[in-house]
Amino acid sequence: MISPRELSAESLPVRNWINETLTFTHGFGLTLGPVNQVTTEGLPVLLIKDIPPVTSVPSLDVTRPEIYFGELSHDPVYVKTAAQEFNYPSGEENVYGQYAGKGGIQLNSYLRRMAYAIRFGDMKLLLSNDIGAESRVLYHRNIRERLKRIAPFLRFDVDPYLVISEGRLFWIADAYTVSDRYPYSQPYGGINYIRNSVKAVIDAYNGDARLYVADSNDPLIQTWSRIFPGILKPLDEMSADLRSHLRYPEDIFRVQTAVYSTYHMDQPQIFYNKEDQWEIPSFSEANGQAQSMEPYYTIMKLPGEQNEEFILMLPFTPRRKDNLASWMVARADGENYGRMLVYRFPEAEADIRPQTGGRTDQPGCGHLAPALALEPAWIAGHPRHAARHSDQGIADLCATAISEGRIRQDPGVETRDRGVGQSNRDGRDSRGERLAHLRRIIDRKTRTCGR
Repeated sequence: MISPRELSAESLPVRNWINETLTFTHGFGLTLGPVNQVTTEGLPVLLIKDIPPVTSVPSLDVTRPEIYFGELSHDPVYVKTAAQEFNYPSGEENVYGQYAGKGGIQLNSYLRRMAYAIRFGDMKLLLSNDIGAESRVLYHRNIRERLKRIAPFLRFDVDPYLVISEGRLFWIADAYTVSDRYPYSQPYGGINYIRNSVKAVIDAYNGDARLYVADSNDPLIQTWSRIFPGILKPLDEMSADLRSHLRYPEDIFRVQTAVYSTYHMDQPQIFYNKEDQWEIPSFSEANGQAQSMEPYYTIMKLPGEQNEEFILMLPFTPRRKDNLASWMVARADGENYGRMLVYRFPEAEADIRPQTGGRTDQPGCGHLAPALALEPAWIAGHPRHAARHSDQGIADLCATAISEGRIRQDPGVETRDRGVGQSNRDGRDSRGERLAHLRRIIDRKTRTCGR
């Protein structure tokens, strides 16, 4: 898990023109750690920590930690001015720096300063002695806003993500071509055509944006490429290191799972009566409101595969029921990128299918962030977190409930027969032994509430 340390002007203790536009201009650094490890106190293990960021992993070393363009950056700022820019606190003193990039527009003439003063409604830009000939203005710093202005003909995913590449920080955002005029196509959310045709990359320091065509067979992106030559670049021009960070996007996966929950039924009579209708599981929040489960990324070994891989997954339940019907996976590694699998729980074994809800008798525990962690073939884990938070604002893991069942691969999505959930024939651990092993791991890793 990676978390950038962005700066929000709304959080400044003293909000004035100098602080918001000249001094506190950027975020600084990030934290990063594996999601499957915790300290003895129940806190995350961090591979990148502290300010400035420190790491013991050479490939994670960050040489340019400043974040001028991000998700919390909205207002314009002025850099390369006579004022020092705040980087981070160090003991009783603060560490300052100066922007050394080429982003934004240089304010090298009084006429240009006047034009931007009128545009931003900021007359102090004309009166300040801190603004010089080398000063630059950075604006449209919110990456979603920036991408929409660059390519208004694309729809962007709601969840851009930060990556580290060659010591620098980059934002990657998935972009879609959409339409509501595709013939004989079922509409969903106002559209009936969507393709993840573009991957956008934004430099968090300079704001440079690059758009790469990820699906060259899409006729809409082919048309846009001819209308705006040079803007959309082939995916091969993206560096290999950045390509290794690409993941299957969430928005299109939500559309695919929502549509498939109905259209997995391939018998006309069953489809007409909606006898096997699925739905996305939901859970109750602390305020009593129902919330649908979100797709989530994880690393796991899929049934029948030899190695772990990075996937996006979401389970299904029968309509108006809590037990699992199936789960869908979108793969994201190497040549398997974009391939989708569906694993079903057989109807004849509905009584042993893992439950998506449930309770734990652990005092003080709640179900704050449900995530269905499916061990290949038959084990489901339901994490429970403490209802109270620690001083660091992190929910403590206090218990994990597990259950078991059987799954089979849906031949309608992936034609290879995996034969998962069958008896052991190749000398590997039996189901009972694997379940006992998982329980031992949970006993060692889980910190009970009140300890």
